[in-house]
Amino acid sequence: MKWYGALLGLVAAAIGVMITFPGGDWRREADLVIISSDPLHNLDPQRSSWLTDLRVLECLYEPLVRMKLPQVTVEPAAAERWQISEDRKTYTFHIRQDAMWSNGDQVTSRDFVYGWRRAILPDFAADYTFLLFSIKGAKKFFEWRIAQLAQYAKQDDSKRTSEAAIHLWNETKVKFDKLVGIETPDDRTLIVHLENPTAYFLDLCAFMTFAPVHEASIRQYEIGPSASGGEFEQDVKYFEPGNLVGNGPYVLARRRPRRDLLLLGNEHFWNRKAIGNHSVYFKIIENPQTALWSYRHGEADWWPDMIPDSVAADLIEAGVPHIHSQMAAATYYLIFNCNPKLPDGKTDNPFHDPRVRRAFSMAVNREKIVKSVTRLNQPVALSFVPPKVFAGYDPPIEAGVSYHPQNARKLLVEAGYGGGEGLPAIELLVNSNSGHEPTFEQIANTWEQELGVDTELVIKETKIFGNDRNNQNFMIARGGWFGDYTDPTTFLNMYVTGDGNNDGRFSNPDYDRLLDEATRQSDSVQRMQTLRGAETILMELQGIAPIFHYIDLQMFDPSRVEQIHLNPLKFRRIDMIKVRPPQEGPGSTALSEPRPTTH
Repeated sequence: MKWYGALLGLVAAAIGVMITFPGGDWRREADLVIISSDPLHNLDPQRSSWLTDLRVLECLYEPLVRMKLPQVTVEPAAAERWQISEDRKTYTFHIRQDAMWSNGDQVTSRDFVYGWRRAILPDFAADYTFLLFSIKGAKKFFEWRIAQLAQYAKQDDSKRTSEAAIHLWNETKVKFDKLVGIETPDDRTLIVHLENPTAYFLDLCAFMTFAPVHEASIRQYEIGPSASGGEFEQDVKYFEPGNLVGNGPYVLARRRPRRDLLLLGNEHFWNRKAIGNHSVYFKIIENPQTALWSYRHGEADWWPDMIPDSVAADLIEAGVPHIHSQMAAATYYLIFNCNPKLPDGKTDNPFHDPRVRRAFSMAVNREKIVKSVTRLNQPVALSFVPPKVFAGYDPPIEAGVSYHPQNARKLLVEAGYGGGEGLPAIELLVNSNSGHEPTFEQIANTWEQELGVDTELVIKETKIFGNDRNNQNFMIARGGWFGDYTDPTTFLNMYVTGDGNNDGRFSNPDYDRLLDEATRQSDSVQRMQTLRGAETILMELQGIAPIFHYIDLQMFDPSRVEQIHLNPLKFRRIDMIKVRPPQEGPGSTALSEPRPTTH
């Protein structure tokens, strides 16, 4: 089975062979070595949305609060304490006196305002802008800024000068302070007014989009002003070692694209005495075969993103130790490009029609994928939000789509594409070196057999894949989403019209209305029913096609690597992880010892 045979040879060789720790630069440089399955995309806390990026950013920045593990509850971080008003619409945070930036400057309340403003500005096109719309006036400011930029763009070129752009930007800063409900009465106090009570607002404050940014240092790397009148851009050099100023437990010491990244302890971090390790080395290995080899030979302590495919199934069946599995708050799915036109801008897009989307979803044999392709028996997904993850929320699985090729063909006839006639060749966009090809080959084969359509896999390197998806340069693309906080909206908000993570540009006014309505509901039971109604629309129209809910697979030796607390939302605290030195001789860890642990 392609390269699987070679990997199984490695598995066979692993059985009964002791892990060796040959030493080398990686061990001398870092207390904790982590395999990163994807290359980094960027280290801007307001722009990042990839799991691999967020994992690193959580080491470099500290938001107001953090997730305490294993309890999965909010605990103080840059804010030592806070108060919540009786109507639960005003939060007052008190920044700790000893919260410092990595250059020795004190963290202030204005640093948070600066970071949050970056996230709210439409100029930045941040994927998570909508998370800040819970703040009073944030959405109104966002819409005002869009209108302002549009009006500016209509002016003659002679009027769109650097001076005019600077004036526009100064006007924008004044408008932000006037409209958005954030106050900074002093350097250590941050007062946030919400549009409506938001039960998960503290959870949001633990997310990297809400991290502070050191304005004085990032301003040194400005490129601008933008001729469009937009916010000053930052040169990517700011995000390089020696330039990036953070307030987290580590500083960026080295970054070699597509190779590795080294973090060293931040001497100015207020809680440095509690850190479980003083250096972290991210070893970027995109090929799972190479990642397994590296782990087996002692070159890594933790592989947090094992590919959940048939290779992993073979490892589990072979009894290879150190594999930990659990259900994840995550969904694997197809993203349909829902725009009226295909990427060429001229050809009508058949997937703009929900009947076509539903037909193609009906022709996905989910059971066969999880039993015969991945062989991990992941739960088949009939909803986007995974069941039994969020308290009080029951996803509308009855609105989902099961395998029914006969009905799929009927829908295509209704849409005017009977027997696949009139449909262009269907392109499936997949990122390389991540184990997705077998699943998508199965989907492509089924579509060709059952729907009579030509289907082609378009396999691209991860960064190009991500850019193509963000820019709707695809027909159908692979999607995977891990929830970011403890509420169903961590999934459902993605498909509000205009959301930065809505790569397929699904848009439905009733869906948007229900999500908006839910933000104003204080009764939790009623709110969950409203959210369920919204997801029903998403599933009936198949804005996306869920395939299965993830099983989270990780590889580490719990006898050596401590404080990795598995949880469905994949929250992690790298600063808390402790690594014991490997034993040598007869007491060393043998790969033939215990079978995989299931949590």
